[in-house]
Amino acid sequence: HYLELFAFLLYSCMYLAILFLQRQAYSAYEVNFTMVNNFVPSDGDEPAQAMGGQEDIYLWLQGLLDNTWSDPVCGDGTCEFPYEFPSYGRFGCQADCG
Repeated sequence: HYLELFAFLLYSCMYLAILFLQRQAYSAYEVNFTMVNNFVPSDGDEPAQAMGGQEDIYLWLQGLLDNTWSDPVCGDGTCEFPYEFPSYGRFGCQADCG
C-alpha cells in the first residue's frame, strides 16, 4: 500500500508543479492591473463612486480610448510586440526591433 501512496503523492506533486509553472502570475497581474486602471473611473486615487454627469462620462470614455488603443511609434526605442517586429523587406520596424 505504501507504493500506491508514494505513486499518488508523486503524481500530485508533479501535477501541482506543472500548474505552478503554467500560471505566469506576473503577466496575469499586469493584465489585471492595466484593465482596472483603464476601465474603472477614478476620483483622484480612489475609484469613483458615481459619475457626475454626461461630461464626466465623455471624459472617461475619451481617456479610456486614448490609453487603450494607441498606435505604436516606430523609432521610440521600444519594440512593442506584436505590433512592431523585426524588419523584413519594407515591413517591420528597423529602428526599434532590428
